[in-house]
Amino acid sequence: MRIVRWLHISDLHMREAENAQRHAVLSAMLENIGYRSAMDGPFDFVVVTGDLAFSGKRSEYVLVAEFLNKLAALINLSTKLIFCVPGNHDVQRERSKMCFKGAREALVSESDVYRFLSDVDERDALLLRQEEYRKFEADFLNEQEREYTDEKLSYVSLVEVDDLCIAIMGLNSSWLSEGGVSDDGKLLIGESQVKSAIDIAVSHTPHVVLGLQHHPYDLLRRFDRRPVQHRMEGACHFVHCGYLHDPEVKEVVVGSGRCITITAGASFESRVARNTYTTVELDPLAGKAQVAFIQYNPQSSAFEYVSTKLLDYSIDGSCKCTITELANAIDKYCKEASGYTGYLASLLLGFSSDVPMMLGDDIVFINWDSIDGIGDEQFKNVAAKFRGVGRVVRLLHGRKPLEEILGTHGDSISDFLSLLKPLVEKQEVVKRYVSMQNDVGQRMNATGNGDPLRHTMELLEELVRTDDWDRARDLAERTMDICDGVSRVKVSRILALCLARSTETRDKVRAVELYQQALDSDLAEASDCGALATLMVELERCVGAKKVIKDGVRRFPNQSEAFMEAGMRVVEMSGDRKFRDWLMQHARGNQYE
Repeated sequence: MRIVRWLHISDLHMREAENAQRHAVLSAMLENIGYRSAMDGPFDFVVVTGDLAFSGKRSEYVLVAEFLNKLAALINLSTKLIFCVPGNHDVQRERSKMCFKGAREALVSESDVYRFLSDVDERDALLLRQEEYRKFEADFLNEQEREYTDEKLSYVSLVEVDDLCIAIMGLNSSWLSEGGVSDDGKLLIGESQVKSAIDIAVSHTPHVVLGLQHHPYDLLRRFDRRPVQHRMEGACHFVHCGYLHDPEVKEVVVGSGRCITITAGASFESRVARNTYTTVELDPLAGKAQVAFIQYNPQSSAFEYVSTKLLDYSIDGSCKCTITELANAIDKYCKEASGYTGYLASLLLGFSSDVPMMLGDDIVFINWDSIDGIGDEQFKNVAAKFRGVGRVVRLLHGRKPLEEILGTHGDSISDFLSLLKPLVEKQEVVKRYVSMQNDVGQRMNATGNGDPLRHTMELLEELVRTDDWDRARDLAERTMDICDGVSRVKVSRILALCLARSTETRDKVRAVELYQQALDSDLAEASDCGALATLMVELERCVGAKKVIKDGVRRFPNQSEAFMEAGMRVVEMSGDRKFRDWLMQHARGNQYE
């Protein structure tokens, strides 16, 4: 499985005026893109995040098409692999003025936006402002396979690179724009537009979801900003934006996943500006993503300033592989792995993270995340390739048989095993640890279909009993991805317990969300109410804590001991005597009013 590379350009601002300046800058950009394509490898696709034209005129899109045709020919890429979205400069502002002003005034809630976008006549009247852009898309990208949402504002296209399926989700963030400061806090994407696009994308079970939009979230109206951002960051692995002429990359952790938002910078602002384009490399085997910004130097008239950011980024498939399945597959592939299959499978799937290695004359256990900075180079190289097999398994399981995956990548398991075995035989403590970890797979085999996570739950409970909160959190995070039903509620309780002990406010807030989810399920317990109330007191949310306690008493009238400690802490913080009297009354067994 090879590295996936794509090109991100934005804000071309094509027009006939300033043509000599623009030609000088964009010619230099094409020259540099061609050089990088030849040196680093070909690009698999291109994304263009808005402001292709300067004022949305037909003549400007003729220039856009000429430029993109040159780009495609230069990097030997079909134009159907160029994906575009409109920006505010792709709007003809003199058209549909009354419709635009009316929409700006009338759309003050998500329900308003939904009704407007569902009304064909109203919507199409406003979209006349983007008519020339839409004609350009229809003509220039006529071979591109797109699945449009019902309101025809956004689309989803699929790109296959080797065995990797990438869903590209193009949103229209400029349908209510006019450009300049008047757009600040006034734009709308519409949660319904985003939800429809996400539903289409996930229906294809892609490995990677790439979102495209011109505007950053902070330009949206307040009621639209949070739901749109929440859905995009929850569904997308990468979000590409334009508009801001300064390039930047931000990483947001969402649950057990993460979203990387990349703002490209302007490809052409002026002859004296630091014009920019961006490249992204995703290495599924190494679990890395690299974002590079290449900027124009006005003094030399060349794109020569390069800044890069390397990010850890692993991607899992939609079909989860169990330790048992992988251990059995390893056993069939490599008979020498007998006695190690459970441990190897646990390492590959991320359920174990500690490996033995030589450090000087001693054998020490090192966490995967620390192995890059220390130890023997040969061991690190072999271990890196071994971990890559795990990433391939997590990506392709369900799409390809495990036997086929190991047939292609299994040598890396054998190489790792050849270094592991001498260390195990050298020290008894290492042998005991590996044997214990190997027992994970054996125990899971023994449980059959009854409860495949029984041993994992036992290990989580043991880590909690021994106050090993970091390892408990790490295991719970990974287990949440492969369990559901009763097991998921149990694991989420342990994860919430770990997060509640963090010193980070965001972790405590997430713990609150997990406890609330537990209370919303049919498996809620009185202890969930008590833990949630205690946590809300720590966050100084006394009003919320009182509500949780009162709701808990109604729901679990015979288990008041679960709430009393949290209730008294609320009284101490708030000085609420009435609430104290109610607590004492309830503690004496009187009926709650």
